Amino acid sequence: MIEVQRPILPMIIFAREQHLAELAQRARLAGCPFSIFTFAGAAPMIAEQDVAGLREAEHQADIAIQAERDAVTREDARRARADMLRSERAKRKSLRQERKTFAPGAEVIVPDMPALAGAVGRIVQGDGTTALINFGGTLTMKVEAWRVVPVGVEQMQPAFGAAA
Repeated sequence: MIEVQRPILPMIIFAREQHLAELAQRARLAGCPFSIFTFAGAAPMIAEQDVAGLREAEHQADIAIQAERDAVTREDARRARADMLRSERAKRKSLRQERKTFAPGAEVIVPDMPALAGAVGRIVQGDGTTALINFGGTLTMKVEAWRVVPVGVEQMQPAFGAAA
């Protein structure tokens, strides 16, 4: 969208009556960029209510423009969310295809799952794409292998701007 501001009445300026004498004096100066409109030898006096329609038209135009800006902003935000979700899905799809094998009895954590924060589990069995993990007692869960990290192996995230 390209916005261009244009006046409703180009080349016409309304001024308050108390400024008329000053404006007339300036209009007489050489090179003045404006003149005062006269009718029957005098500047017409226009009451405030006579320009109310113009002001209302301008106000409605401002509302319509703001509605368009909001719609464009919402559409841009929707597109950005959709792009992010597509990239997240692609990342997860790639991670799901990753195969990891764990020896039965190996201690592991699942840092990607907040519900299991701090919980250390033991591998019961794994098939490369999933692992059956016992977190103590009867709590045994099947977890995607890409989420599982052996205890003592820290997941390093490269620093912003650092080479991976």
